[in-house]
Amino acid sequence: MLAVVLTLHFPVHSRTVTVTTIFLCMRQYTNKKDKQSKETNTYNAKPKRTPKHKWRFFFTFFLIISVFLVLVYRLFYLETKDHNFLSNHGQSESHRTIDLDATRGIIYDRNGIPLAVSTNLYKVILDIKVLKDYPEKYQKIDEANIDGLSLSDIQALISKYPNKQYYIAAQFVEPSKIDDLKALHIPGIEIEDQNRTYYPKANEIAPLIGFTNIANKGQDGLMMTYQNKLHAEKGALSSTLDGKGHAISFNDQPQHYHLGKSIDLTIDSNIQSFAYQALKKGVIDTNADSGAAVVVDPQNGEILALASYPSFNPNNFNEHTGKPVALQPVIETFEPGSTIKPFFISQALLSGKYTPDSMIDTNPGYYFLHGHRIRDDANFGDITLTQILEKSSNVGVSKVTLTLDKEKVYNFLSSLGFGQPSTVDFPRATNGYLPPLSSLSKFEFATLSFGYALTSSALQLAHAYTIFGNDGKLCPMHLVKPKHPDKINCRQVLPKDIAKEVLAMLQTVVSIHGTGVLANIPGFDVAGKTGTSHRVANGKFINEYNAIFAGVAPVKNPRLSIVVWINNPKGSHFYQFGGVSAAPVFASIAKHSLQYMGVAYQQPLSEYELLNRNKKWLLQIIANN
Repeated sequence: MLAVVLTLHFPVHSRTVTVTTIFLCMRQYTNKKDKQSKETNTYNAKPKRTPKHKWRFFFTFFLIISVFLVLVYRLFYLETKDHNFLSNHGQSESHRTIDLDATRGIIYDRNGIPLAVSTNLYKVILDIKVLKDYPEKYQKIDEANIDGLSLSDIQALISKYPNKQYYIAAQFVEPSKIDDLKALHIPGIEIEDQNRTYYPKANEIAPLIGFTNIANKGQDGLMMTYQNKLHAEKGALSSTLDGKGHAISFNDQPQHYHLGKSIDLTIDSNIQSFAYQALKKGVIDTNADSGAAVVVDPQNGEILALASYPSFNPNNFNEHTGKPVALQPVIETFEPGSTIKPFFISQALLSGKYTPDSMIDTNPGYYFLHGHRIRDDANFGDITLTQILEKSSNVGVSKVTLTLDKEKVYNFLSSLGFGQPSTVDFPRATNGYLPPLSSLSKFEFATLSFGYALTSSALQLAHAYTIFGNDGKLCPMHLVKPKHPDKINCRQVLPKDIAKEVLAMLQTVVSIHGTGVLANIPGFDVAGKTGTSHRVANGKFINEYNAIFAGVAPVKNPRLSIVVWINNPKGSHFYQFGGVSAAPVFASIAKHSLQYMGVAYQQPLSEYELLNRNKKWLLQIIANN
């Protein structure tokens, strides 16, 4: 019977040995009995078989036959009905499936600097039931400096869950901290690998890059837009093991294995940093709600910076909600105010009815149109077309606009992208708003010329301004490096001579007599336009403002088109003006970017001494009011 029991548990390859062993034992037993019989015959000449001897013989014979039949049945059962189980068991003992971690694609800036990197971090798991028995060990836990894993945290967990054997205490812990934790040799602490995305530039570029969730799937920004390209899928690889459980060969190709593909942006992380830091300072100094800054290369439409403030740290899951997550230059809109005026002035020049020196009567500083008053901040009297931009005259630009072909002006604005679908692939990117041509009354057409009745994002406005830095050509915008940059098709939307004339007129805006004097930077000529517009709430204008500055730098061989939007600046009365709140941010971004790009000074620094004194004087007045 022992043979039967053993056979039931022996593997298939041992069955033959088992049966053979049984029969050898039986044979040995028979030979022993024969030998004993012969020895008995030596002493007893006439052996007799008693009924008792016969009974033992038949019982033994029956027992052997029974065991043999049971073994045959068991072998038949294992070879037929239990074959799949044994085969699978054998496979599991000699083969193993190895999980392969796949890394998500990396997002790089234009210079190959990583902005979002898939990396291995770690999860800390506690077996509190074990951990609580080693107080002398976990007393040193603070040395690891891991959030959620301090001594007080451990003591609270032991008190609350004394018998819990699986508790995730910390996730996405850096390797250096894990090394410190391992060095403490604390029983009851386990460490598991975790793959997630790390953002080296953090707050400076977070709203643009976006973030991934706990499963490392893109949830916002470019991480969401290019999820299918960046996405990585873990794989499995089958291996054959030796007797000690070591892999000796690998079978076939990995299954379901997919590495994410990387993306190269047109963003320059250094210019992005200049924009973010300048914008942050501008928003804080003016006590504004928020702000946005955009930098575009006018020669090819490549976006060099998209900054938002306030921002968030994408490396912290707790900050993945709220308004700071939104990329304001792309998502938020505002009425552009006087920054729209250069486009109407360009159409006035194109009409042939006006020149930069044409005189416009703005007396007495206001007029009525269909019962609505259009006014300036002061009575500028008779001024030239150039001075309309320099003084930012609503009366002057609206009077000129009403003499132009409304349909041609409207089509020009549409061709620049106002009210059109965004050409940048980004979640919730806005189209802005340009009212239908058929619905534009005379008054609405007039207000359109100084930036009301339409809305724009900061990115759309910066793109439109590139025509003044690229001889009237408008290149499609790019956020991802184009595969064939030499094949970019730029449209001529404004004659070259008109674009140059408007650029020269915009230089006067940043002169001592202009509204944008604070946009000047030593060594470079810049051109731009200030803008201020009321904010709207519940369909009505309220006593809150958008402060905007849009311009290009430098005037000679322009390299940058920059727009700065400060949302609801508060404090000083002057902060509502784009020339006060937004212009200094423009100057800071342009200065640091041009120096970084290696653009040589185009003017002697001595020529800016008087201008700088006036800037300091103006800033002092603002600070005192």
